[in-house]
Amino acid sequence: MNRWICRNYRLGIYLIEGIMMGNAIFFLRPRGIPLLTILFLMAAAAAPWILLYGSSVRRLIREAVVAMNMECDPEPLLELTRDCLHSLDPGGKKHGGNILRWKLNQSSALIGLGRYEEALQVLDEILPFLHGNNMEALLICRNNRASVLGFLGRTGEMEQEVRQIDEMMGRIRQDTPLFQASKLSLQRNRCDLRFLQEGGTPQVENLYQEILKEQNSTRNLVMAHLGVARCALSQGESHRAREHLRFVLDHGNKLIAHQVARNMLEQMEN
Repeated sequence: MNRWICRNYRLGIYLIEGIMMGNAIFFLRPRGIPLLTILFLMAAAAAPWILLYGSSVRRLIREAVVAMNMECDPEPLLELTRDCLHSLDPGGKKHGGNILRWKLNQSSALIGLGRYEEALQVLDEILPFLHGNNMEALLICRNNRASVLGFLGRTGEMEQEVRQIDEMMGRIRQDTPLFQASKLSLQRNRCDLRFLQEGGTPQVENLYQEILKEQNSTRNLVMAHLGVARCALSQGESHRAREHLRFVLDHGNKLIAHQVARNMLEQMEN
């Protein structure tokens, strides 16, 4: 039911307004009801549907985020963003606040599934519409963009993105939830950048080990274990690399990291 409401938000609004418009033409106006009163009644008629839509979306987004972060399954979030974006903006031309938030969620799901080019296209589309007065969305966008650039091996561009995030973080109070949440994403991007620049040195591995201690979601743990495994393999410690790769296989579910770990183990066996 919740999913149907999300998919058919605009249809519901059109039906309610159509019914009210019919009542206005055939019943209310002939009885001398003022136009402002009719407009108020139309808005009041649509309000319950709008509230129901908001409640359904909040429930679905919570479930989808839990599925991605704790069950390592980004597909529910991707499906939800597709449905809601189609409902709110069928033509794909709008860039209002709700549309931007949904596209940020869409990019996170695409990254988790390894669809990096698609994720970068979404992020590049919305970045010009994000401004300093929406620091949270801007930080999420830039952190996601840095991750994608790293996965695509575009090290120079990733380094520029990380510098921009550093500069933005310097303007945020450190005791705020926004700073703490962004700090973890930035820390992971810094580790990935160091790995691309220096390889899997013991120093870089120590950074991934620090992330393992701080992460609070299965998805982030999976990515950190994959980073440690790559470092261990670079240092010739295949036995230790296998231990971390098995964690990724056991918990990675539908994340791209699961397939990466499987490929790495297959190559190690050959």
